[in-house]
Amino acid sequence: MSKKILILHGKEGSPNGSKVQYVRGLNEYEVHVLDYKPKAEPVHVAFPRCVSMAKNWLAENEPDLIIGSSFGGGVLLQLVTDGVWNKPALFLAQAGVMYGVSTSLPAKLPAILIHGKQDEVVSFQDSVALANRSNNAELWLINDNHRLKSILTDRQLLKQAIERLLC
Repeated sequence: MSKKILILHGKEGSPNGSKVQYVRGLNEYEVHVLDYKPKAEPVHVAFPRCVSMAKNWLAENEPDLIIGSSFGGGVLLQLVTDGVWNKPALFLAQAGVMYGVSTSLPAKLPAILIHGKQDEVVSFQDSVALANRSNNAELWLINDNHRLKSILTDRQLLKQAIERLLC
């Protein structure tokens, strides 16, 4: 049986974004994406609504991994902080610290944080701080901007992170 992955895309992202297509293209996983359309609303409205959608989805589904990108990383951090999710978590340029969700991860949460050092939207220092206050998180700082396009091509970092968390 293939492993199940839930992807929480960014505020400007979509269920058909490049990272989603990349993971789907691996053909090794059952990929689910919440189509929560956060772009149309201010963050203070979209964020709690999207967290609620994710909680509802998780009440009926059991993925093996959640990937949260930017805004979606903030949603993932809220799920972790609320104790709704305690399995492998992959944060891509997460915005949760910027949104004031939390500055630490639970001690036993298997997590990888990938953040670009040239991120112009969310400071990579937020992921540094989150990783430094966590016992089990790996921080992968890379030479890229907020969109993290290089993780799809450069040594296939996205694939490596997924495999590491699901092994």
